[in-house]
Amino acid sequence: MRVASVHVSKPVDASVLGLFDRLTAVAGGLGVPILVIGAAARDLVFEHVYGVLTERATRDVDVAVVAKTWAHYAGLRDALVGAGLTRHPTQVQRLSDPSGVVVDMIPYGDVAEADGCIRWPDDGALMSVVGFEDAFRHAVRVQIRKEGALPALVVPVASPPALAVLKLVAWNDRQQERRRDMVDLAFIIKHYLEAGNRDRLLRGEHPDLLAREHFDSDLVSAELLGRDMRSLASARTREVVAAILRRETGSGSRREMLHVLRAAWAGDFRRAQTVARELCAGFTGAE
Repeated sequence: MRVASVHVSKPVDASVLGLFDRLTAVAGGLGVPILVIGAAARDLVFEHVYGVLTERATRDVDVAVVAKTWAHYAGLRDALVGAGLTRHPTQVQRLSDPSGVVVDMIPYGDVAEADGCIRWPDDGALMSVVGFEDAFRHAVRVQIRKEGALPALVVPVASPPALAVLKLVAWNDRQQERRRDMVDLAFIIKHYLEAGNRDRLLRGEHPDLLAREHFDSDLVSAELLGRDMRSLASARTREVVAAILRRETGSGSRREMLHVLRAAWAGDFRRAQTVARELCAGFTGAE
């Protein structure tokens, strides 16, 4: 998926726009790059740009922020509080704005350790940020408000293949707590062709997929998504994601991923397995 800049066709909720106004103004003023990730990225790209209704739209916003140090991260958080946001009493990454929209800020950059994890300073909890740099590098700029009574507003958003990478890594981190990440991955797979990618096939990209004797949208979508995930991934990210996909689609695994994915295909385990194996084949380049 090589779209660099798009605009929404469906208006974004005014309260969410208000939050992004604050975020972009404060982060931009401090020179801190941000990236919309998580369910908000899914909603902006699929529903607001391409008109694909999401199954659980959210007003909560997850953003990745580049942080040189934990003090640098705290400075951004303090500046947002100064701009009208409120701290969460126990979760250091969480703020809310006056309209009730919640934002979780995930730091990335020099705060990450050699293994690709960050260690939260309040409780020492580890969180993988593998794939964040790739997502930043391949961000889609989404115009969420046209110029009018207020200035145009553009935010960098994780592309669907980058989001799929982040979902896999997050789920692998905490499988029982992050089942929703597999729900989102299934959504991305099922609707990937609708997000501008069917046109790519019709224009002649990946001719082998369009030429399949029995064209199956889910399987083609999974294979194409896997290829696009691979194309944006660094060597380290490829290593991590390939290991997850091979483990979860292999014959000797517990297949925890498939047990969650099957719900998207009416409980059909074999169908979920076939789709996941196509995703793995696309990502790893397997025949």
